Amino acid sequence: MNELIQPGEPELKGVHAKIFAVMKNVEYLNQDDDVKFKGVKQYSYLSEEKVTTTIHDQMVKVGLIMFPCAIDYIPVIEKKEGFDSTGKAFKTELNTKTIVRITYKIVDPIDGSYEFIMSVGKGADSQDKDTNKAMTGAFKYAQRQMFFIPTGEDADKISSKQIDEEMDKELKKTFPGTTVKEGSPEPIKEGTTEPVKSETNPEQDKIIADLVAKTKNPETSQKLVDAFKGDIADLIEILKKR
Repeated sequence: MNELIQPGEPELKGVHAKIFAVMKNVEYLNQDDDVKFKGVKQYSYLSEEKVTTTIHDQMVKVGLIMFPCAIDYIPVIEKKEGFDSTGKAFKTELNTKTIVRITYKIVDPIDGSYEFIMSVGKGADSQDKDTNKAMTGAFKYAQRQMFFIPTGEDADKISSKQIDEEMDKELKKTFPGTTVKEGSPEPIKEGTTEPVKSETNPEQDKIIADLVAKTKNPETSQKLVDAFKGDIADLIEILKKR
């Protein structure tokens, strides 16, 4: 990092000159944290703490202030329907997401010159932190974009082939002993080119269809049948109780 520029130096006149000074002094920020799932690293990212700490230090030294002056909130309520981990009980969940559009004002307090920058953030939370997360994201990216800070984060670096391979791994975890043949939507038996054939029993299918029709909510019951992966006898007992 270059020698920090102090406020009052003759070349620092106005908000644009000071923004440029910060850009010169913060050329790159390395990713400093990881996202993990079940103890396995998924990806690295640049934290809001590191961005804000670095930019705060620079803005104090050159003489800049920044604050939100206009905020638009867009609440989004998502309804999710699915089955629990047993695959037997059907449940409904509500997930709250918030999108914020924030306009920040960045000001040179010496001469009063200023500039605006707009940013968008999105946050999701099942309790009450969705707005907080959205505002944190918007603030981090407002700073990064204002001062042109590269971090090495680029979604275009991830190829479609890599995504397909990750999906293949997840399929193998769910259905051990199977692989995915390119161009085929069905699982393929290891060491063969034939798709796995699902065994059907017309008599059982008729029993299940009749039970579904007799339940209090046939549409929901059919969803349960479509997603059920357990023993057929257990499914029949569940339907009898509905």
